[in-house]
Amino acid sequence: MKTNVTEEPVSEVSAPPQLQERSEPLTVEVSRDLKDLQRIKAEWVALQRHPNCDFDFYSGVVSSTDSILRPHVIVISRGGSPITMLVGRIDRATVDFNIGYKKIFGFAAKNLTFLHGGFVGEKSPEISRVLVDSISESLRSGEADVCYFNHLRMDEDLFGQLLKITNRQGYISRFAQRKHRGTSLAASGEGYMKTLTSKERNNQKRRAKRITEEFPNNRIQCYQHPADFDRAVTDIDQIAQKTYQRALGVAFSNTPEARRRLRNEMDRGWFRGYVLYLNDQPAAFWLGTAFGDTFYSGFTGYDPASSKFAPGMYLLLKALELLCESNSDGRLQQADFGLGDAEWKIIIGDQEWEEAPLSIFAPNSKGRLLRRTRGAAEAFDSTAKRLLTRFQLLAKVKRLWRRELSAH
Repeated sequence: MKTNVTEEPVSEVSAPPQLQERSEPLTVEVSRDLKDLQRIKAEWVALQRHPNCDFDFYSGVVSSTDSILRPHVIVISRGGSPITMLVGRIDRATVDFNIGYKKIFGFAAKNLTFLHGGFVGEKSPEISRVLVDSISESLRSGEADVCYFNHLRMDEDLFGQLLKITNRQGYISRFAQRKHRGTSLAASGEGYMKTLTSKERNNQKRRAKRITEEFPNNRIQCYQHPADFDRAVTDIDQIAQKTYQRALGVAFSNTPEARRRLRNEMDRGWFRGYVLYLNDQPAAFWLGTAFGDTFYSGFTGYDPASSKFAPGMYLLLKALELLCESNSDGRLQQADFGLGDAEWKIIIGDQEWEEAPLSIFAPNSKGRLLRRTRGAAEAFDSTAKRLLTRFQLLAKVKRLWRRELSAH
């Protein structure tokens, strides 16, 4: 379905050619079928900026994942040419009430999920308003029960426009503001190490000394070619199985979907999988994707048995050093450390911005039920954390919970 939207006039006086072109009406279309998206593949590829939203990868995930019902991509065009896209999909999911890491109950819901990195192309207040109107219509019509943005930049005009949604358009849930961090990359390994503080360079030297003394045969392997596929998956999964993140379902796992993504990135020359071996046994890994001018961090993990040697931090810094050594043309400008904050990101990052996950529930009885369920879970979690922090028990409880998860 296409809708014409006339932008506000630029000026009453004669505008220069560029502004006259921008005053052309916008056309809005929601693509709900992969075959339909093939029409704009060339324009999509020209606009894509994040590996999550690579056209071929997105198409493969949507067509092969049972929980995904169909695509949902809002395309805004000017003069017949797509200029902006908001890439999403309709998922079969649940809105859950959790205590810590444990799910107590949940309600089935149709999620309109917009991908992290899926807002691409031209951005303006007019375009943001058009996108919000399209999202609101999907919620009002029952096409989705909840719209979820997987961490939207708070400095985007779209974020501000979404916060203006009224109860007739949808119910906005509370959101937690979070830091997103990254670091600048150099065109040599030596150049990158010079960007670290003297304290962190000395810390890395001490890590290297301890590891070398205990494990003389330590080495780091960078897996990136299709011929490396089977060995990389086997060794990375061997480490991931031992982490508490695996029990939570957020670690690397040797699933068909993970293998498909890894193979796709290897075939296209994007994948980098750094693995630390201690006496020929895999001990830590860091996965990432070199896409455009950015290295996007993926899964990380280490064997808890070697934690006293800080193998994860040691590998991260060595991997960044190796990445810069292979960056002699300067194509990679920065490393994006991905969603969520962590101490290591604070220590070695020199870039940061604010993001927040945002949920908007349908303006009907089911939407209110789902929002209240989410709100109750968040309120319980916040109160529990506040009490545990007050009695200095939060870190201890987290360690015990993670140890319990790692044991299963």
